[in-house]
Amino acid sequence: MIRGTAARSNGDGVAAAGMELCVPARVAGLDAFWNSKSRAQVTKDEPTPARKYEPVEMPKNSATGFVTAFFAVVVGFALIWHIWWLASVGVFGAFMTVLAFSFRRHSEIEVTASRSPGSNGPTRQELQHECRRRN
Repeated sequence: MIRGTAARSNGDGVAAAGMELCVPARVAGLDAFWNSKSRAQVTKDEPTPARKYEPVEMPKNSATGFVTAFFAVVVGFALIWHIWWLASVGVFGAFMTVLAFSFRRHSEIEVTASRSPGSNGPTRQELQHECRRRN
């Protein structure tokens, strides 16, 4: 169940990639940057409203990329030197790595609003302990 990624949609089909994952960007119009700048000039003296943070699902760390890259190097070496049995072992290993990755049950963690970068949430050690407890 994937509800949010690094590029989140704000409802009208426009993806907001990145700067702050906890708050989806509001895009209204073709040139959202110019609109936000012109609105900022009008409301310069008003205080900024408090942001409401939402929980975000993030993928767990995985060694799949490293292991697949290892098997890709093995396949590349074997194909250059025409070692066909080693090439088949490398392709099989890469395939099994990707297959094992696709059958993970818990592939995401939810970062709550209290854990967002701007809040005084739990420390890094507390988060690592909670991740170990969930696994």
